[in-house]
Amino acid sequence: MDETKLKIEETEVYVWAAVDVETFEVIHIEVSPGRSDLDALLFVKQVLKRCRGEPVVLVDRGPWYNWALDNLDLCDSRRETWGERSLVEARFGLLKYRTRLFYSQYPHNSSWKSVDRWVKAFAPLHNAII
Repeated sequence: MDETKLKIEETEVYVWAAVDVETFEVIHIEVSPGRSDLDALLFVKQVLKRCRGEPVVLVDRGPWYNWALDNLDLCDSRRETWGERSLVEARFGLLKYRTRLFYSQYPHNSSWKSVDRWVKAFAPLHNAII
């Protein structure tokens, strides 16, 4: 799991993504207007709904994951700066490449909801290609 910032006009939004490190498929992706403990919790819960068995969630050292993964003990987790977690970074590289076509900014009058729809359409296309 990881998150990255995108810009919509003067506002930053956060794209959250979870990638299966064995298949390289995007498990879940969504956009939120913030990056808080609650945003992380909601994202983790959506990812866990889409997983079979008992997944090990790999995240970076972002403090917004602490509550969901440590305090609530929703699943096994591991903190990594590189390693397998960097596969998510690679997917964000592709996403950021596509948004550079918009000069790293979405078109005028976009909303975080429209960006969310775009990344949710992008993920299945990505999964079909791999």
